[in-house]
Amino acid sequence: MASVSRFTLATREKGSLEGTEIYAEGGRIKEVKACGMAEGTVISVRNLFFNTPARLKFMKSSETEAGHVGDLLTRLAISRPDIRFIYTNDGKTVFRALNADLRERVATLLGRTLSQDLYPLDFCDGQLNVTGLVGKPECSRSAASHVYTYINGRFIRDKVVQHAVLQAYRNFMERGRYPVVVLFISVPAAEVDVNVHPTKHEVRFREQEGA
Repeated sequence: MASVSRFTLATREKGSLEGTEIYAEGGRIKEVKACGMAEGTVISVRNLFFNTPARLKFMKSSETEAGHVGDLLTRLAISRPDIRFIYTNDGKTVFRALNADLRERVATLLGRTLSQDLYPLDFCDGQLNVTGLVGKPECSRSAASHVYTYINGRFIRDKVVQHAVLQAYRNFMERGRYPVVVLFISVPAAEVDVNVHPTKHEVRFREQEGA
């Protein structure tokens, strides 16, 4: 990100007296300095692709690109409800998600009415753990936009996992409808390969047939 923008990262560790701010431009670090700030990290990205005009011309509207950023940050925020996330675009706050439990975080990002129709899930089988929230069939969507699945904390959009989710709802939803689920799957790192696709969204399980 820093290589294709005017990028500022300011961070202060818990217990530190001051923070550190790093400013990079087109991949070159221009300045590193101490700064006063609250505990946490603030990342600012300006003039994206200013130094790669060939890539810049393929960007869509500001609203569309901001939506993509919002989707990414929503996935991150859902994965760590214990951490506060604030997304600001052009000086306007898009969302503010305070430290909370998973249900409250989902309510903040996906809608408080929706969160009332989600049921907690907690399953354990040896070294496999599946936790999260699953929605009523009546909460279905016309796209898979509200299917949030994570492997060992990493967001994935994997065909095997998504198929398993849809199979669970097969007899309760019309064809072409998708459930609302937030699932966290935990398996030993040696049992899953996360480097099978450039986006890191797809994974391959050691025991793929039984996944």
